[in-house]
Parts: sequence; structure tokens; C-alpha cells
Amino acid sequence: MNSPFVMMCSKCRQVVSDSNQFLSAVPELDALVLDAVVGVRISEQTALEGAAVFSKLSCSSCKAELGRIYQAAPAMQS
Repeated sequence: MNSPFVMMCSKCRQVVSDSNQFLSAVPELDALVLDAVVGVRISEQTALEGAAVFSKLSCSSCKAELGRIYQAAPAMQS
């Protein structure tokens, strides 16, 4: 990803991040790893999926679910 880009909520178009905050893409998980986001709410509840612990991220404007923030993730398998 060489060109600058902006990430927005697909429902209401609220800007949530940009290419300056982009760290990496994880195609196997269909995920983008970001250093910072704006205009989001982080759920106070945590969820468990396998060995991963995460909270849900939602748009602060329209409440649409945007993704997850991980507090603990399983080790990558070789």
C-alpha cells in the first residue's frame, strides 16, 4: 500500500484512521493492524475466542461494528 488512504465506517462514512496509522495487513485473518483510530467506541466487555481476548470496536457516530482490539492473541503457528 504505497498511496495514502483513509479508512471510514462503511455505514456512515465517519473517518476512523488513515495510512499514517497502518502497520500491516493479515490476509489470513482478513484484518488490518492499525497503530491508532479515532471516532470509535471500545466495548467495556471482553470476549474470548480460542486463546484470544478482545473487545469490539464500533463507530462512535452510527454504532456500526468495525472490528476488534485484542488484549491477548494466540501465538502464531509456524
